Amino acid sequence: MKLQINYKHLAAEFVIVVVGVAVALAADSWREELAEQRFEAEYLRRLSSDLEFGKEQLESQLNRFLLVQDSGLKMLTLLQNGNIENVDDFTTLYSFAARIGGNENNFSHDVTYRELISTGRLNIIRSPELRIAIAQYYNAVDEVKQNRAFLTKELLNRFMRITGYAPIDSDGIDLITSEARNQIASEFEQDPVAIRELREVIARTRRMEAAISPALLQNEQLSEVLLREL
Repeated sequence: MKLQINYKHLAAEFVIVVVGVAVALAADSWREELAEQRFEAEYLRRLSSDLEFGKEQLESQLNRFLLVQDSGLKMLTLLQNGNIENVDDFTTLYSFAARIGGNENNFSHDVTYRELISTGRLNIIRSPELRIAIAQYYNAVDEVKQNRAFLTKELLNRFMRITGYAPIDSDGIDLITSEARNQIASEFEQDPVAIRELREVIARTRRMEAAISPALLQNEQLSEVLLREL
């Protein structure tokens, strides 16, 4: 008896198998894409949170360096005019100017970005423009860190040697003895090294200002983009 082959039936079964495989692959692809979108959204939320914290850090540092710079310039003006009549005011200015070497800040708001880089997941952020903007911002932050590493502490050390205290607010200036205040004025009037230290501090704060200001601008621009993506 000759075997009859139903080619139509076989073709139908073949089509059903192919369609089933295609649907399964499409479903897997859809699930993978959905998972990647969730990962992306989570990373974008974390980056947005990091940037908010980073803005606070950058603004705090910029304000401190501007205060140091302003106080140093006022000290320098008094010294150039040969006019330190009020040693209390001069000591207060010094207590601000000497803060350049204290309050270390690591700008530790790059945890999410470093994780994306170390795990090779940066491409999970689909927008190439956004990836570039993120990398450029953290490069700017790295430049701030590099400048921060070269800050001089001589002015801070001199303050602590004379007064026995770390730089303090003007509200606490009464803690410093009259003898120490007079010694501060005397050293700056007579020791050219002290003047050189002061000029160096002013120059360093200007470099920090030049590094932090563009980083802050990039932070604000990137934050706006991330909020639109969320």
